[in-house]
Amino acid sequence: MIDIDILQPAKVKLPDDYQNVALRYNNSNVAWNPICASYNVDGKEMVDSTNLDSIASEVYFDLFAATLQEQHFFENVSTLNSADYSTTQFIDTLAIPELIFGDSTLTQDELNSFMGVHTLTNELKKTKPSPNPVMHKKYIDPQFGLYSKEEIAVIADTCTADILLSLDHFYTQNGISYFDYSASANEVVLIHYFWTAYDLNKQNLAFHFSKTDTIYWSKLATSKKEAIHRLPPRKDAVLNAADIAGGNTANFLIPHWSTVKRMYYVSGHVELKQTSDMVEKGNWLEAAKYWKANVDNGNKNIAAKSMFNLAVACEMNDEMDAAIDWAVKSYYLFGENNEIHAANCKEYIRILAQRKQDRNILNKQFNIE
Repeated sequence: MIDIDILQPAKVKLPDDYQNVALRYNNSNVAWNPICASYNVDGKEMVDSTNLDSIASEVYFDLFAATLQEQHFFENVSTLNSADYSTTQFIDTLAIPELIFGDSTLTQDELNSFMGVHTLTNELKKTKPSPNPVMHKKYIDPQFGLYSKEEIAVIADTCTADILLSLDHFYTQNGISYFDYSASANEVVLIHYFWTAYDLNKQNLAFHFSKTDTIYWSKLATSKKEAIHRLPPRKDAVLNAADIAGGNTANFLIPHWSTVKRMYYVSGHVELKQTSDMVEKGNWLEAAKYWKANVDNGNKNIAAKSMFNLAVACEMNDEMDAAIDWAVKSYYLFGENNEIHAANCKEYIRILAQRKQDRNILNKQFNIE
């Protein structure tokens, strides 16, 4: 097995004119919240008084921002001053939606605003932020959510960004469970986040996305106490989960590099022994010469291994069609008569086909004809 770095596409395609991005920590659920402070340990409800939820939201936001910076997909990524809603009560003045999508006169921009604001309002109702004391009140704008038209205009005038990504809502859920039948303890952290995107050129609400990431740990032990003891402390688990989710969110929006594993065959054959050292040094083309010389070897095991390894070498050289061809040839040398080799080939062909499809998506995301 070897590790390689590959470029993977984003899950969405952002408009081409979003080249400069502004980020803002605008979490409406920043005050200590009794709903989000409760957690479960093997059926027993506990309450955390440290406002860990709020700390996790900052960890999440920082990692999201750092990942966007590292990937260099946008020309510029800037961070605006954070909002502070720790003493702010939100007032919902939105009318109950009566939208019939099949007979709507709303434009697409108006529909984006409508859906974004109502979805955010539902999130606020779900967690019921209740700061104490309440020193300010903020009314939810039916078109701009936690902002007003004037506030978006000011942001558009004072920064050079094309789009504002605003983290408007965040909360976590977590707990620990023990399962007698498997003698294992599981710790699960759910990271819920809501982002609103504002087009600063058009000065409107462009889109929103609301997701939940699930991160969990599992440990085996002969007793419940020992299994639970092996799990990370709750604070570490929640903050680590927030960190992971921050990177996941950035990767949802933009193409990104990731490390994956690939397998190749080693061989005791005199000529092929030395290819292992070549692979370790990254000399795939040199190793490919030896494998190419053995694809017609009378020993079918050596021939099949050489063909499979040639497929890996082609992938290293970004030749996906050639890689698929060699993997298919390697499979048909034995077919289903060698179950393990057949499984290896079919799984690798699936991976290569996905990479070929991903490359087409990447070309669109990078505007490559």
